[in-house]
Amino acid sequence: MKTDPALLSSDGETDLAAVMKRVQQISAENETLVQRLADGEFRFRHLAKAVWQVQEEERRSIALELHDGIGQLLTALINHLQYSAGDTAAAESDKSIELATTALAEIRRLSRALRPSVLDDLGLEAALRWLARTTSEASDLDISLAWPDEDVTLDKLAETLVFRIVQEALTNVVKHADASRARIVVSFKDDAFQVSITDNGCGFDADAVLNASDRGFGTRGMRDRAELFGGQLAIESAPDEGTSVLLQLQAASR
Repeated sequence: MKTDPALLSSDGETDLAAVMKRVQQISAENETLVQRLADGEFRFRHLAKAVWQVQEEERRSIALELHDGIGQLLTALINHLQYSAGDTAAAESDKSIELATTALAEIRRLSRALRPSVLDDLGLEAALRWLARTTSEASDLDISLAWPDEDVTLDKLAETLVFRIVQEALTNVVKHADASRARIVVSFKDDAFQVSITDNGCGFDADAVLNASDRGFGTRGMRDRAELFGGQLAIESAPDEGTSVLLQLQAASR
């Protein structure tokens, strides 16, 4: 190994003091780089959370417009069609009312999917119960929710995070798991908020999926969102053994 000439004394031997000084310089430079990386990561997370918050606000705004704007127009149209039904052929009138009613139901479904008002109006527990009920009604999945007796208080962004991750997990169960049952369990452990979503479906090779470069966007998205809030998301699964998704957040109060 070659020695830096600047670290040699006049007789060609390494000057210990010069070596120690250079080591200290390198150490200081490394600390500066580490701090810059930490600052950059903090700024990135802050920006990513801000972008995500804006997206949720846009979802809320669009959902409100669909419900209060287009939804009310369709309701008025249905009322008008029903009122004027005697002026047109019965079959044609009934068909128009049926189409308008179907459109109204779809608008309401899209509004709730974008941003369920129950999350803002009644909080996380009510929103998760609504999610479990509506997902169960729209599929063959039997979904239960266990909620702790203690008061659960999270800030609004954290509540939205939990709701979105549970929503994505249930969507994956319905689409891919071929399961008959799913269970959502909310709990506290070591002063941390936890929510798990388990199913009795076909399962998959979790290590292979999570380590694959093209792993599913849903799985990656859930983990990335959790990390934005300093949380952790673990997925355990194996073929024919079902799947368990566990989200843990330190930022929780009781």
